[in-house]
Amino acid sequence: MSLPLKNIDESAEILGKISPWTVRHYLKIGKIKGVKIGARHMIELRELHAFVSRCKEESDRQAVENCDDSSCVLGTPDYEPEVIEPPDHLENLSKDERLLTDKVKT
Repeated sequence: MSLPLKNIDESAEILGKISPWTVRHYLKIGKIKGVKIGARHMIELRELHAFVSRCKEESDRQAVENCDDSSCVLGTPDYEPEVIEPPDHLENLSKDERLLTDKVKT
C-alpha cells in the first residue's frame, strides 16, 4: 500500500500557502514528521492533516485559557476604555486658555 507523500512545496500549499521555509523549519524542530528520500523531504498527507488538527486544538485551548465566561464573548475580552480625567489645574481655565494649553502640548 502506498502512502500519499507530499514534497515541501506541496505541503506548504496544503497548509494554507505558508512558506516552504516554514515547513522546513517545522520539520527541523519536529512539529511535522517527515521522511528524507534522497535529497528530498517528504511528508505523508495524513501527517499534514494531523498537524492542522493539533494546531486547531492548541488554538482552541489557548482561547479558553485566556477567557472566562464573565469577561469574554466569542473568545474576545470585553474592552472597557479608560476614562482619563483632566488635571485639576485645567478646570479653572477659560476656554481660550485651554485651547492655548492644548496647542502648547502638541
